[in-house]
Amino acid sequence: MIRAKAIFCGNRESLSKLAGVQISEPFLSLNSLVASRGLSSLNNPISLKILPKKIYRVMGKNGAGKTTLLRIVAGLKSPLKGTVQGEGHFCFIGHQDCQNFDLTVIETLDIWSQFYGGGSQTAIDVFALESLLNHPIYQLSQGQKQRLALARLFCGAFNFWILDEPFSNLDGVWIEKIEQLFLDYTRKGGSIIFSEHEQTARLFDPESIVLENPS
Repeated sequence: MIRAKAIFCGNRESLSKLAGVQISEPFLSLNSLVASRGLSSLNNPISLKILPKKIYRVMGKNGAGKTTLLRIVAGLKSPLKGTVQGEGHFCFIGHQDCQNFDLTVIETLDIWSQFYGGGSQTAIDVFALESLLNHPIYQLSQGQKQRLALARLFCGAFNFWILDEPFSNLDGVWIEKIEQLFLDYTRKGGSIIFSEHEQTARLFDPESIVLENPS
């Protein structure tokens, strides 16, 4: 049984387009977005341009609309008002488990690699999964499951990452490693928009979008 979360990779403009399309700046433009779950009020809609080589952080308490905003950016939910325009080959990873817990780590990586058209060895190396390859996912700790979830970022080629609470369940060592991955990825031209509950000191200096809980 697959315990699903929103994990999705595709092209924001058209899922039928091939990866590697030519992208003009910005990747995406969020234009006066308003949604039903938190996210903003009619008096304070959200507008943002997602540019290459940039990191954006969405902050807010539970119920403020962080996940809603990221799902709108990924094209998985429609806003009540406003538009999202642009294109790019992206990967969206939510903040809950989405794996078949009976599969092993290597079986999971092989599925992702075949689906996204990449390989798994880089993901294995980056997230130190070698010793876990033959373990079924149900035997993994929460931190190991999070590393496995993030490993799919290296199973394909993406212009930008959309990540819902990517630092959840990770210890300090792995948090710093993920922060460094963010820096390396954006230096190569990628863009990242991610969420977390509150402002936390990072190795990078993201542009922050603060969402207020609806009154």
